[in-house]
Amino acid sequence: MRFWIIAAIVFSLLIGSAAAESSGAAADLNETSAGTPEETVTPEETVTPEETVTPEETVTPEETGTAGACGPRVWCLWEQDTSEGLEDGDPLHSTAGTQLSPPCTFQVVEDVEYYVVAVDTGETDNPCVVLHTYFPDNEWGDGSLDYEIDLAKLSRDEGIDVFDDAAAADLVVYDAVTYSDVLEELQTGSASVWTGTGPLSYHDPAGEYRIEAIASDMNETTCILENRFLYIPVACCEFDFTAVDYQPVDIGVTSWISGDTIFGTSDKPTVRNIGNVDIRIMIMQDDMSVDALKYETRMGSDEANAVEYLPYDLITLPNVLSPGQTTEMAFSILVTEGSGTHNGTMHLEGIQSP
Repeated sequence: MRFWIIAAIVFSLLIGSAAAESSGAAADLNETSAGTPEETVTPEETVTPEETVTPEETVTPEETGTAGACGPRVWCLWEQDTSEGLEDGDPLHSTAGTQLSPPCTFQVVEDVEYYVVAVDTGETDNPCVVLHTYFPDNEWGDGSLDYEIDLAKLSRDEGIDVFDDAAAADLVVYDAVTYSDVLEELQTGSASVWTGTGPLSYHDPAGEYRIEAIASDMNETTCILENRFLYIPVACCEFDFTAVDYQPVDIGVTSWISGDTIFGTSDKPTVRNIGNVDIRIMIMQDDMSVDALKYETRMGSDEANAVEYLPYDLITLPNVLSPGQTTEMAFSILVTEGSGTHNGTMHLEGIQSP
């Protein structure tokens, strides 16, 4: 006997087809008619607050820096983004220090604004101020230098305004001075705010970024203050398909639908990691009102990573997809008895890899 199945991402069984959910980090696919793929999922459909995975524990950025005795001096340092709250990872400022969230959007690079208050206590009042940003030293990053920025001095009034806003948001790390000390020096013109902007990509590693603010004078006397900001770990992914059409299937014969690595070909399933941590894919499918069937799914081309499962089993695929990577997905169905056309639902979700 021959019948049709479309899998969910769409399920429909002739015995037919299957309806699928694939919107971002977690998606419940909408039921569709057999053999008719829905439109490709857009980034706006794939990333919502409910679809991201937020770790139960976060690392609090350090609140103190270190500086030596020197001519020029770095009095304080902070980072912020361009959002209204200055830090999109903690807009209510419940935790001291700067916490930034990944955009969960493919190829997006966001700006991080760096600010340093520096004063020269020696022969010049115009120190040279540069900044080094280092990747996290953890399971995602290697602690290496990300980039160096030459900072530019703001006017007195601009400097006071940005310092006040950052201090109110509890972003500033001080070196053995207080808010009042810094404000007084800025008001008298004895100190200045220096600033520069650096990139933070959607797939840059999560964790604490170490920042060095370095002030030096014409006598080559140097002073350094360090702090850290947190790039919050978030699992995000997106799929380019909302339906899987198994085509005609024969009773007792496994039917495979294979994907590719080209994102946007909805008839060839593809997934990509648009977060800043390694992810694995979870999947569950219903029974499409068929009593005798089983499924198999894999991510990537290695058949060793394929997993068999029964309807309503929630399984996690064994292999990992790293930030910024794109790969294929493949789905199979085996029906041992039945007939007709059936619709069903598939649930796909990207979770942070342990």
